[in-house]
This record gives sequence, C-alpha cells and structure tokens, in this order.
Amino acid sequence: MKNGFSLVELLVALGILGGVLAAVNGIFFMVIKSGQKADVYIRLKENGQYALNFMSYKIRDADSILSACPGTGASIRIREHSAGTLTFSLAGGRLSVAAPAVNYLTSSEFTAQNLVFNCAAPLNAPKRVTISFTLSRPPPATETQTFQTTVSLRNY
Repeated sequence: MKNGFSLVELLVALGILGGVLAAVNGIFFMVIKSGQKADVYIRLKENGQYALNFMSYKIRDADSILSACPGTGASIRIREHSAGTLTFSLAGGRLSVAAPAVNYLTSSEFTAQNLVFNCAAPLNAPKRVTISFTLSRPPPATETQTFQTTVSLRNY
C-alpha cells in the first residue's frame, strides 16, 4: 500500500484549485466593479436631486420672475426678498446660480446639459416654472439621468 499522492493526482488537484480560484477572482472583481458603478450612479442622482431641489425652493419662494414669462429659455432670473436677484444657468457644463457671485450646484465630476426653464403664466393662478436638465458622467462611463419638475410660485 502506498502513502501519499502521485504526481498526476497532485497536478489534477492543482489544476482544479487554479480553476476555482480564477472563477472566484473573476466574481470578486465583477462585484467590485458593480459596486463602483452603483456608487457613481448614486452620486449622480444626489447631485441632480440637490440642484433640482435648490432651484425649486428658490423659484417657489421668489417674489417675482424677471425673465420673460410666459417663455422658455436656458436660464432664468428671479427676485428673492432675502438674496436679491438670482440667475440659474449652465456655466462650464455645470448648473450654477449667480447672486452676484457664481456658485455651482453640481459637481465637476458630472456634466450638465439641456437645461430648460419653461415659464407659464396662467390667468388667475400663480406662475409655473418647469425645470429640466440632464446630468451625465464623461466617457468612458455612460451614466446619464434626466431631472424634471414643475414649481408654482407662492407669491403672485
């Protein structure tokens, strides 16, 4: 009776072990990559939602809209009782508010585009502003999200 393993048995065992480790390694890196992609998507959603909420809040509480209303444009000027005149627009691929200094509402990690403000002035009702824009991450990533909301002014 022999004690131990033959060379062929050891090579087969090492081959099986190598295959299992390669599969586990591939799954591990796939999980890490998926987690990173999910993290980028979460940051993109947070950036867009912050900008949308900030603009909505300021427009809702504005004393008046100084831009043409009714009308559609890539920027909007409002008068606010506490901050004076605010202008929302795109600046260098980022959403910004100027009051009079420029402050960015989105991170430089993402590119904002297609910013549209559509102001409607119905009779006997407050003015309504529809805000729409798209945020995306520059290539090679392909995450893109469109944000949109409609806000009615409280003061009319």
